[in-house]
Amino acid sequence: MNVTLNKIGKEFKTKKKTTTVFVSASAEFPTDSVNVILGESGLGKTTLLGMISGLLAPDSGTVLFNGEQVEKERFFKDGIVSYVSVDNNVIESLTVLDNLRLFCKDQTKIDNVIKKVGLERQSKTLARKLSRGEHLRLAFARLFLNPGQVILLDEPNANLDSKNSQEIWGMIRKLAIGHNVLVSTNNRSRPLALPTTSLR
Repeated sequence: MNVTLNKIGKEFKTKKKTTTVFVSASAEFPTDSVNVILGESGLGKTTLLGMISGLLAPDSGTVLFNGEQVEKERFFKDGIVSYVSVDNNVIESLTVLDNLRLFCKDQTKIDNVIKKVGLERQSKTLARKLSRGEHLRLAFARLFLNPGQVILLDEPNANLDSKNSQEIWGMIRKLAIGHNVLVSTNNRSRPLALPTTSLR
């Protein structure tokens, strides 16, 4: 599913000031690919993903999926959009297995996905006892079980060492088969071959 940004604008207002994040921004993100949104902290990467998901409305302009305007939360609720935020949204009081059973009842499929993301030894571990990298692997396992057509990943490589970071990029590439994956990052060591949109 192609994602198009058509002259979107967004600003945030408080009593003391107005912060403009985007002014008439346009971009095209093709499907079956990983599209990197690169920028330093505070430049609006999370805001942009929020507008693409429909969880946050632009003040002006439109976000389009295959030419159809994104309506507030509709595509998100319909499962067309999958969103992994910085905190990964896992349920800390459940084990890895039980987190995944919320999304899939097929145990064979779950076992295969756990093996794919390298969490076999942690399958019965509570999520709150997982490392940052293991948390992220659990979030990716959920994506492999039930991916949306548009997958939004908000800084998935934050605070990871180089080995884990490389492995996560490998998983991201696998997710792109048949999907549109948009990844926000301020990590300039991302794979250079990936299409990149820079926020300045």
